[in-house]
Amino acid sequence: MGVVKPGEFRPTPVYRPARKHGLQRLMLVAADGVVQDIMVRDFSSKGFSAATRGTAPHRDEVVTVLLPDNRALWGIVRWVKGNVFGVEFDVNTPPEPPMKSAPPARHDA
Repeated sequence: MGVVKPGEFRPTPVYRPARKHGLQRLMLVAADGVVQDIMVRDFSSKGFSAATRGTAPHRDEVVTVLLPDNRALWGIVRWVKGNVFGVEFDVNTPPEPPMKSAPPARHDA
């Protein structure tokens, strides 16, 4: 490998999946079963970032997101900053089939 002159080095870009921006209200089920409303800010095939009025889930917590068609996706919380957080989906598992009804609500205070 040759020597690179100063100012000529360009790192290889790391491409992220296309994100859809916009607001979407969804339901989040935390690991302890607490259900809360979240506002998804951007969404991609690998995850999303969202905000909540309550307490955000903890980093590394496994959560389930209920989609508008009642399918469920689960993932892991990768980062938290105040009431905003990011979830990475389990992309190797297809979404669970639609549920007949939403799970019993255990809303947080």
